[in-house]
Amino acid sequence: MLARVRRAAVVAALSLSVSPLLVSFAAAQRAPSLEQVRAQLAELPAAALTGTVVAVQRGGIRLTTAGGETHDVQVIDQLTMVYVTGTATRDFLKPGMFLRFTAEKIDRKGTASGEITEIAMFTPTETVQPGVANDDPENMGPWYVAGQIRSINKRGRAVVVAGEATVRVDIPEDVSVVLETADYSIVQEGDTISVVGRTVKLPEGAEDIGQNVAEQVEVSLANPATGAKKPRKPRQTEEEKPAEADTEKPAEEEKPAEEKPADDAADATEAPGE
Repeated sequence: MLARVRRAAVVAALSLSVSPLLVSFAAAQRAPSLEQVRAQLAELPAAALTGTVVAVQRGGIRLTTAGGETHDVQVIDQLTMVYVTGTATRDFLKPGMFLRFTAEKIDRKGTASGEITEIAMFTPTETVQPGVANDDPENMGPWYVAGQIRSINKRGRAVVVAGEATVRVDIPEDVSVVLETADYSIVQEGDTISVVGRTVKLPEGAEDIGQNVAEQVEVSLANPATGAKKPRKPRQTEEEKPAEADTEKPAEEEKPAEEKPADDAADATEAPGE
């Protein structure tokens, strides 16, 4: 059984920029259930890795350990628990993200008032759902808001859908944004990572890459997440382009003039005059 699982686990490889990442169990099998995948993984050796992120793509993360080993870690939806923690700047906030904050008051129009000093991003779970709550029986505040950003402009004015309520809030530029999310797409090279899961293949030598399936992934961001776009690679100007080798072409040899056959009638005599 273990051999069959290992063979199946190396069929459909994901690809990073350097080399193939670990395969997808869902692609290797014909739509197996989560229970079947868990049962197959349970037969594989346990893995516990810590290190630094090298690269990230949907479905997988590559890391290097302190000992210099390189490992590819597959992240499976609904099976792998992902925890990403860190901080972010206001310009990182985008429509579709979920956030939590506390407001001193929310009026009848749904406008939050009071200074917003901290915002926490989160991923909804069975126990943490969008909505608005108030501990004061007279609804005087403070108000606890958890919802999804519908829109946000450059000045930080946001519309948040919190369950059945829609809340408008002004987010200051210097707000502290705390990340508590399962969205590992924000993970960058250099972040600290720890993985608990199963080993499909151990690295064989310094140039080999270990293959693993994650059951739990924890990432701590090394730097605040921002909304800044990655700079594009500048185009080469004419001056920056490598100069072509300056070589002289060999001179063509002069061909001797071809002698045309003489016209006997024209060369023999001139036309007689009248």
